This record gives sequence, structure tokens and C-alpha cells, in this order.
Amino acid sequence: MTTVSPSLRDTLLIHWRGDQQALDWLRVDGAGRIGLSQREHAPPASVLAAVRQILVLAPSESISLLTCNLPARNAEQALQAAPFAVEEQIAGNVDALHFAVAARGPGTWCVAAAEPALLQQWLAALAARGIVPDCISPDVLALRAGREHGSVLVDGDRALVALPGDRAFVVDSELLDSVLPDESELHIERRHVEAGGSALSVLAAGAARAGELNLLTGGFAPAHRGADLRQRWARIGWIAAAALVLALVHLKLDEVRLDRRVQALNAEMERVYRARFPEAQSVPNPLAQMRNAVKAATGGSGNAGAGLDLLSLSAPVLASQAQISLQGVEYRAGVLSLRLSAPSIEALDGLRESLAATPGLKATLETAETQGEAVEGRIKLEARA
Repeated sequence: MTTVSPSLRDTLLIHWRGDQQALDWLRVDGAGRIGLSQREHAPPASVLAAVRQILVLAPSESISLLTCNLPARNAEQALQAAPFAVEEQIAGNVDALHFAVAARGPGTWCVAAAEPALLQQWLAALAARGIVPDCISPDVLALRAGREHGSVLVDGDRALVALPGDRAFVVDSELLDSVLPDESELHIERRHVEAGGSALSVLAAGAARAGELNLLTGGFAPAHRGADLRQRWARIGWIAAAALVLALVHLKLDEVRLDRRVQALNAEMERVYRARFPEAQSVPNPLAQMRNAVKAATGGSGNAGAGLDLLSLSAPVLASQAQISLQGVEYRAGVLSLRLSAPSIEALDGLRESLAATPGLKATLETAETQGEAVEGRIKLEARA
């Protein structure tokens, strides 16, 4: 079974002949395999609903096709320049025509021009059969020519012709020989659609290239175009929003955890303060109360509150340690000893390194003893000169 370009996978191909005629259709499955062509009024509704895209090959004799050089870097610029570039080669007012372009090489573009009323007529007739196409392209563009040979497909009274240099047109079958170049100079491959046969079976192989030129642009673009892309971006947006919510929840939980650690430190300082000053009725700010009490007891000397200064410097580091708990605090002769409980010696040493990295602090791990599943240790803090 013949396969096609990946861009054409899961696609319904339709060869449109006009409102008064049956159409030919076939389906390209997800693996790119081309199905059998069928001729009827319209494809089944189940087929129309299941495919990813619908590509309609329309009669090329109703569309002006030209190849020209355009000073454009992208399709948008080419589309703006096309009417001026082909104005002298197209009969009628180019301002009244609808244009579409497709790149064919560096600086080379295939330009199609059609009457807007004709496109509207095609779309209305297709819609009456339940068909909303994603792409309408001239059928002759699905017929490919090589660098040194041309290709002709005779389908009843019409002949589709593709020649080197991206020249493509449709003529009456009876006039075919009069418009073709001398076959002694250019090899031309001729194929005929048998009576009752379908040209779509031949054109399907080149439909992806034809689809590069889509007449359904601008005001003719169907509303459902890009729906899959919008849905994909919507899903990405929801995922990003969920990630942001999770990040905020994590930050809030971290804030609660740190707040609990601060509360634990305040409780320990309050315990130490009450042990030193049992007559105290309340301790609204343990650190400030201890600092003031020590200063008052020592006559307000500049070094009297050194222990509390050390505790104040170490408090943020201690509050960030979720696995290590402070069991007690002792201050003597300029040295603050922290009695701690940790899950391992490594955790205690990691805390020591964090404290030692704090400006103004010198930290030393004095003891570390295993007590059951925990490690009881003591870290000595001194002011760094």
C-alpha cells in the first residue's frame, strides 16, 4: 500500500468537481497509508468526525497559478508582494482577487489567485454536505514533474499538466498535444484515468505538496483551524498554573516550618530566662528580656550580652534545620554551647559548617554521642574576631 508524507497522516482527501457532481474521497491513516478512493455525494459522518484534517483538491482551471520571484523572507511578506508582482499577468482587477502563496525555493514562490465569490460558493456547497475543509488547493499541484521530465494526467475531458520549473496548468484533453513541448526534447510521462476510475488515487501521492498552497487564509480560514494548538496551549497553561500553586503551597509550608522553629527557639530562651529569673511573671520577648536582664546584672557593660549576640546570629541557621532540635543553651566566658539532637553525626557537622559560615561566628563541634537512633551533640560558638 502506498504511503505519503507525514504531514498528510490521518487526513481526509477530497477531489472536488463542483456542486452538481459527486466527489471522490479517500482517507490517509495515521501511518500514512493511502486508502481506496470512493465516489459519492459525501463521506460518512463518522469519517468526517474522526480525521485530523480535511484537504480539498479543487479544479485548477478556476484558479490562476503563477510562479514568480518575490523579495520576501516569509509567506506573509510574499502574500503582500504577490498582487503587484503578477498584476500584468492576470486579467482583471487584482485588488478584487484572493491570493495564496507557497514557497518553491529561495526567492521563488507559487502564487494562486481566485475569485472570492467562487471560494465562498465552494465552501457553502461543501458545508451543505457536512464538510468543513482545513485546506483547499489547486488539484494540478498534486501532480509532480521532475527536473528533466513532465507529467500529464488525462481525466476525461480535462488534462492536468506539470512541467519542469513548477509550471502547472489544466487544458482540454483535445488540446493537450498542441500545448505540450516537443517530447523529443523533454520526456513526458502520460497517465490516463480509466472510465469509472479516480484521479484522486494518483493525486494522493502529491497531495502534501499541493497542500502547501492553501487558499483558506485570511477571512476564509475556518473557525476550527488551530483548535488543537489552542487546546494544547490551554493544557500547558493549566499545567503551569498548577505548578505555580504547588510552588506557593511549598513556600507556605516552608514558612510554617520555619515559624515553628523560631517559636521553639523562643520557647527555649524563655525557659532559660525563667530558670535564671524565676520571679518573672511574663516574657513577651525572651531574647530582649534576657539581653536587658544580663545588661542590668552586669552594669550594662559592652561585652555583657555577648552570649545573646551569639544566639541571635545563630538563630536563623538553627531555624532552618528541620531535622535538628535544640535541647539546651549554656553561656560561659564568651562561649555559647548549644546542646543538640540530630539524626546523624553528619547532620551535626553540616550544621557546624553552616554556623561557621555565618559572619561573626566561629563554630566547633565539641561532642557527639549516639543515643538510640539519634545523636546528642554539643556545638561551641564564639565571636569571630
